[in-house]
Amino acid sequence: MKSGLQYHFEWDAAKAQSNRRKHGIAFEDAMTVFLDPLAVTRDDDEHAESEERWITVGRTDGGMLTVVAHTYHETAEDEASLRVISARRATPRERREYESGEYSIREPCVMTDEHDMKDEYDFSNGERGKFYRQGAIFSFPVYLDAEILAFFRARAKEQGVELELLLNEALQREITSTQARKGLATK
Repeated sequence: MKSGLQYHFEWDAAKAQSNRRKHGIAFEDAMTVFLDPLAVTRDDDEHAESEERWITVGRTDGGMLTVVAHTYHETAEDEASLRVISARRATPRERREYESGEYSIREPCVMTDEHDMKDEYDFSNGERGKFYRQGAIFSFPVYLDAEILAFFRARAKEQGVELELLLNEALQREITSTQARKGLATK
C-alpha cells in the first residue's frame, strides 16, 4: 500500500453515542489512532467467525492511549473502509505493551469494560504500524437530523447538484460569515 491512502470511516450513530457516554471517547477522536505510526494492531480472535475484525492500540491526536475495535477493508488501490466498533482507554498492561522498547507516552489510565471488547488484549505479538499510512486522508460520517437532511436533499434536487456539494457550500458560507463577524468584532 502507498502513502496518501484515503480512509473512509463509518460507525453506527447510536453505538457512537453509547461509547461516548460509557467511555468518554468519541469515535471521531478514536479514529485518529490510525495517524499514530507506533500504533499496534492484532486480530480480534473473539469475532473471527462473524467478520474480520482488528484491535488497534494507539495514541489519539489528543494524546490519549486508546484501544479501538474496528474492521478494515481495502476498497480500491488507494482507498480503505474502516468501521469503528468500539473504543476505550488502554489498560495498564496494554499501555506497557504499547510502550515496549523506546516508545512511551504518559497520561492517566482509567479502567473500563465494554461488551464489544475484551477487558484487555495481549499486544505482545501485534504488528506495529499495520494501518498507518503517512499522508492518509480521513473522511468520516456526519449524522444530520431527519428534517435537516430532507431540506438539503430537496434543495440539492431543485438545484441539480450533489447533496455533498450543497452541504459543503452551506458550511463554507457559514465559515466565511463567522470569520467576517469575528474580523469586525476585533476592529
